[in-house]
Amino acid sequence: MHMSISGNFNWKNIILLMISQAIFMIGTGTIIATSPIIGKSLANNASLATLPISFQYLATMLVLIPVAVLIRKYGYANAFATGALLGAIGMALSALSIIINSFTLFTACKTFIGGHNAVSQYYRFAAAESVSPAHKTTAISLTLLGGIIAAFCGPSLAQATAQLTQQPFTATFILLTGLTLITAFIIRYLQIPQQPDQSSTAAKRPYSIIIKQPAFLIAVTCSAVGYGVMNYLMVMAPLVLDAQRCSFAVAANVLQWHLVAMFLPSLFTGWLSKVFGLSTRTMTGAILLILSILTNLQMPGLHYFTGSYILLGVGWNFLYVGGSALLTTTYRPAERESIQAIHDTIVYVVIALSSLLAGTTFYKYGWRTINWTVLPLPFIALFATLWYTLYQHRKK
Repeated sequence: MHMSISGNFNWKNIILLMISQAIFMIGTGTIIATSPIIGKSLANNASLATLPISFQYLATMLVLIPVAVLIRKYGYANAFATGALLGAIGMALSALSIIINSFTLFTACKTFIGGHNAVSQYYRFAAAESVSPAHKTTAISLTLLGGIIAAFCGPSLAQATAQLTQQPFTATFILLTGLTLITAFIIRYLQIPQQPDQSSTAAKRPYSIIIKQPAFLIAVTCSAVGYGVMNYLMVMAPLVLDAQRCSFAVAANVLQWHLVAMFLPSLFTGWLSKVFGLSTRTMTGAILLILSILTNLQMPGLHYFTGSYILLGVGWNFLYVGGSALLTTTYRPAERESIQAIHDTIVYVVIALSSLLAGTTFYKYGWRTINWTVLPLPFIALFATLWYTLYQHRKK
C-alpha cells in the first residue's frame, strides 16, 4: 500500500530515488572537488586539469538518448541498476589510474561514470511518474533533496579519505565504488509500471512541433543556462582556490556550502512553485546567478567567494529544477523518454563545453575575465522567462 498526499504519492519510490540521488551526488560532489586537482597532478599540462570531467560529461551527452530507449524497453529499475554498475566500474578504474599514475586512464574511465550520470538524470523524471500530476514538482524537489545528504558527505568524504593511502584520493574512489554498488542493489526495488501501450501505439507528434513549443524552448534555456553557468564556475572552484594557495580542506568547505545551497531549497521550492508559479521561480534563479557572478567580480576574500557559491547553488536549484518541471508539461506519455533525452542532451552539450573550457580559460585569461564572459547568460534566461510569462498572459 502506498501512502498518498491528496492523491497518488508513492513514498517507497521517492525514498529509493532520494537515496540513489544522494549516493549519485556524493560521487559527483567528490569528483568535482578532487578531479581537477588529480588531473593537474597527473597531467603534464595544468590547463588539462578539467579534461577528465569533460570526458565524463561528453559520455553523458552521448548516452542520454540510448538510455531513453533502455528505459522504454526494460523499465526504470533495470536501467538505473545498469547505470550504477557502470558508475562502480568507473570509480574502481579511477582508483587504479591514481595508483599507476596514468592521466590517460583517469580520463578514459570517466566515460563509465558519464554513463552512470546519464542514467541518473532520469531519477527526477521517475519521481514525477510516481505521483499524481499535482505533485510532480514536489516529487522532483524531494528527489533532488537527496543532494543535501551529498552536500555534507561528499566533500567531507574526500577530505577524510584523501591521505589514507600513499597516493592521495585512492581510498576516496574505492569508497565511492562501494557506495555506487549499493545503488545497484536497492534501486531494483523501484516499482514504476511500464506503459508499453502508450509508448508503442499512441500517436506521437513530430519532434519539430514539440520543440517549437514556447514552454519547451524556455525549459531548455533555463536548464542549460542554470546548469552550464553553475558547472563552469563550480569546476573551477578547486583550481581558483589552489591558485590562491588555499588547502584542499578550504576548497572542500566551499564546495560543501555550495552543494547545500544547491539542494536545501528543495525543501520548499515545490511549495513556492505552487504559490508563485514556475516562471517566478526561474526568474529568481536567473537573478541569483547574476548576483553570484557580480560577487565574484568584487571578490576580495574567502567569505565573498563562499557567499558567491551559495548564491550560485540556490540559483541553480531555482533555474534548473524549474526548467525540469516546466519540461514535463510539454510532452505526452508516449513522447516522454525521447523528449527528456533531447532536453538533457542539449543541457549536457553545454555542460561538456563548459567543463572543457574551464581549465584552459582559467589559466589563460583569469578569474575576472571568465565571470564577465558568463554574465550575459543568466540575463538571457531571465528575459526569456519574462517573455514566456507575458506570452502566457496574452493567451489567457
